[in-house]
Amino acid sequence: MANFYYRSLGSFLLFLIVFSGVYGQAPGCPNVDAGEDQLVACGGTVDLSADFLETGETSEYTVTPIDYAPPFPFTGGSGSTSITADDRWSQIIDLGFDFCFFDGQYSSVLINSNGAITFDVAGRIPGGRYNANTGAAWGIGGSIPGSGDARTFLSIFGVLQDTDPAISGAPYSPSNPNGWTINYELVGDFPCRMLVFNIYNLKLFSNSHCPDINSTSSQSYQIVLYETTNVIDVYVKSRVACTGWNNGRGIIGIQNRDATVAFTPPGRNTGTWNATEEAWRFTPSGPSNSQVSWLDADGNFIGSGRDITVTPPYFPYTYTAQAEYFSCNGEIVTVDDT
Repeated sequence: MANFYYRSLGSFLLFLIVFSGVYGQAPGCPNVDAGEDQLVACGGTVDLSADFLETGETSEYTVTPIDYAPPFPFTGGSGSTSITADDRWSQIIDLGFDFCFFDGQYSSVLINSNGAITFDVAGRIPGGRYNANTGAAWGIGGSIPGSGDARTFLSIFGVLQDTDPAISGAPYSPSNPNGWTINYELVGDFPCRMLVFNIYNLKLFSNSHCPDINSTSSQSYQIVLYETTNVIDVYVKSRVACTGWNNGRGIIGIQNRDATVAFTPPGRNTGTWNATEEAWRFTPSGPSNSQVSWLDADGNFIGSGRDITVTPPYFPYTYTAQAEYFSCNGEIVTVDDT
């Protein structure tokens, strides 16, 4: 169990928050691991090494493959959307937390039936381009960065392709576990609340163009946004391309508000690729906004960085690894492990 602390840059108040259960184990949360307990001879030294989720500002991102282990069920989202027809944006979804994305700070999103999340919400940010409960573009004219079609501005794609709930059969329900669903859920507690967005068991647009694929396959993926770290994870349970429609194009990636900068996994920036049980992480990697320090048993600072060599003054003796995360909204979150 990890201890989480919070303080504001403009306040001396300190709050202790203890995570437990599934939310505390979510992989993109602030975390640090001081390593296993060690034995050392009297008077001897020992090397300690901390493992922590290192992040930076959101001017840049690093894209890496991660284990396919979706932290939430694809059908578990309690948030109902207004999406029941093809090519639609949802109602405005208030995150309840600040999410930093391409050097901006946002607290609401729209999701659509084609696998996109946008922060470019009309009425919520100056000059917001996309309106709730309206039509969403479906065509993909090329790779990202790019715009003018389904490649929306200031967005996360995972997987962006033309999926259609209107032809996907009966919706999911406990009595119809194989049905389709477009759902979301806001889960967790400060400092690691999460938006979970699921597209599950949807068919590709127009059975006349993709009859074989729609009769044998479905499209299912999950996107998770993490507070504080601003990490984005994409889990693809199944994606099968149909070359008979929209050239079979599909995109996993993110792009900025001007559609001039984008980050994508290798081989996933459009194209007729297929995937089963793969996952990708987008980690902010601009100038560092996280650090790890070491404390002695009295809470005194003794060094910084992942690795440190120490000489315990007596036995048993406890050292603490402490990671700090500096958010774009001015908050500082600290997590430690002994």
